[in-house]
Amino acid sequence: MGMFDYVKCKYPLPKGFTAEGGVFQTKSFSYPERGLLTYTLDEQGRLIDPKGVQVTNLPELELHELDGELDETSSWYISLEFIADDSGVFSLDSGSFRKLDGN
Repeated sequence: MGMFDYVKCKYPLPKGFTAEGGVFQTKSFSYPERGLLTYTLDEQGRLIDPKGVQVTNLPELELHELDGELDETSSWYISLEFIADDSGVFSLDSGSFRKLDGN
């Protein structure tokens, strides 16, 4: 099991693509940057590091949630992919979800 970081997602997502507390996991950062840090993806698509500085050198960002909720009775695996423009601002490229077994 590798290390990951967290991303608090304030970016508007399609209905149902939520995580508990709005926090997703990511392995989009390389070592040594990756290490259980919490970033924020703001409403405009800017990725902000824990020191409050915008991250502009990351071309893609993948967010995952192992127990997302699309309805009140089932658990889901949610995956979101964002692409950055030349200024480092992200937009949602794709999203998928699948029901977890046993639910």
